[in-house]
Amino acid sequence: MENTVDSYAQALWSDVLDLAMGMEELGASKCAMLEKCTPYSFTGDSISVLAPSRFMKLQIEKITPLIEKCLEQVAFEHIAFTVEINLAAKPVVKTSSVVSQTELQNLATQNTISDSLSTYSTNSQLSAQTQNTAAYNPVPTTLVSTNQQTPSLEQRRTANPLIADVTENDSKLTFNRFVEGEENMLALQAAKQVADGVKNYNPLFIYGRSGLGKTHLLKAVQNYILQNNINKLCVYRVSHDFISEYVTAMSETSAEVKEAFRRNYRDIDILIIDDIQFLKGPGSVGFFFDLFNYLVDHGKQIVLAADKSPAELGLGNQDFDERIISRLDSGFACPIQTPDYDLKLALIKNFYKRAKEDAQREKLVGFEGTISEENLHLMADRAGTNIRVIESFCQSCLLEATKCERAGKTLEREGIIKLATQKFGTSQRVVTINQILKVVEDAYHVSHSDIVGQTRKKEIMMPRQIVCYLAREMTDNTLEQIGKHVGGRKHATVYYSVSEAEKAIKESRVLYDRVMQLKDIILND
Repeated sequence: MENTVDSYAQALWSDVLDLAMGMEELGASKCAMLEKCTPYSFTGDSISVLAPSRFMKLQIEKITPLIEKCLEQVAFEHIAFTVEINLAAKPVVKTSSVVSQTELQNLATQNTISDSLSTYSTNSQLSAQTQNTAAYNPVPTTLVSTNQQTPSLEQRRTANPLIADVTENDSKLTFNRFVEGEENMLALQAAKQVADGVKNYNPLFIYGRSGLGKTHLLKAVQNYILQNNINKLCVYRVSHDFISEYVTAMSETSAEVKEAFRRNYRDIDILIIDDIQFLKGPGSVGFFFDLFNYLVDHGKQIVLAADKSPAELGLGNQDFDERIISRLDSGFACPIQTPDYDLKLALIKNFYKRAKEDAQREKLVGFEGTISEENLHLMADRAGTNIRVIESFCQSCLLEATKCERAGKTLEREGIIKLATQKFGTSQRVVTINQILKVVEDAYHVSHSDIVGQTRKKEIMMPRQIVCYLAREMTDNTLEQIGKHVGGRKHATVYYSVSEAEKAIKESRVLYDRVMQLKDIILND
């Protein structure tokens, strides 16, 4: 029998979405996934919805009990929930893409692009001066040939100075060189689908602390599009360069130059901006807001990255008002968490293998050494959370292993521990309650007097409870000692605060993510 969905099913699912949006334990990412689903069939005691992709189906199935809880609340009876894949959705193609400068120059006429795997680097950037000069140069208003045909890709690419070659190092930041773990899986899958042209994530907003792989993912999107979807014009900018281009263009007296700058940005198909948290100034932010609306309204894709979630960007930042935050959070926001031991071990094994392969291919001397499996595990245990530093740590250990072998020795535990201490500092760093207070106060934008005071407002009590929880987790202080630092509170009060925080963290993925970020800041800053 053909599946039909009546108005009651539509209304029921709409009510479920409204209820789900208020459930902290779901988090923004899961809510965004639910919004992408559409009712498919309804039998009275069960409802089925269609998800755009297999990945989203698997993620939504994990929260089936919560969805059925919402269904029961709005329907006043138990309704079973199932999710299926929308077979009409475009499949994701998982392909690596490494694009050199020479290859990009001939990209429009080439049928294939060869992979070039050299030493991995995340620090290379396009020359800001070159980009700034080119971005506001006037271009012809129209690019129409004599027979009035639509401008070719090559005409658009040549005429738009925003389109620049990808550097050799940046061309190596591809999906197949990105190490996947539970901490970054959601962001990786969303980035792959955006790169493949799926329209369900616009804008895609990836957030997390520095050094966790956000830039790698953004560059991977760019590289994949350049190789697999060359009829699209893709522009990557760091926010500092974006601001500099805008200021330079607007300082020109020529109206033609200013208009050309706007036209160049509006003519692209995919806009990628890294470190969006540094976007500032009413002019730059206003231009970005107008550009954002124009691109989205015309079906263009936007990908952004920041060190905070969209909601957190608006806290204490006058440049990001409610309308900006609303637009940033209108698509799909997903976090990248700090790597745990398992992901660090996977990263280290990957970097170790890659360093040896790259050295052999490029005939580099000094990387012939061998690191035992036991020592790889020790490296993961001693490594910090910044992925860029972890890679550098791997290279240092490999160089040291080579040096030891040439001297007839082997790299011992002490050598690895010494290198880890040089890279990451001592693993026995002492955390103080005052450090915790400062980090939590900054994160929640509350004063020290409020935290240690007697107010029982919810916006103060939550950060106060988190201070107590982190102090209990990260220091050797007793509950009584913690209480003295938090306004002279008694043992029982601190115990209650810790218990309430633990309960809230277990129930809310959003709060869990935030507390993990606070821990990382305390340990690494």
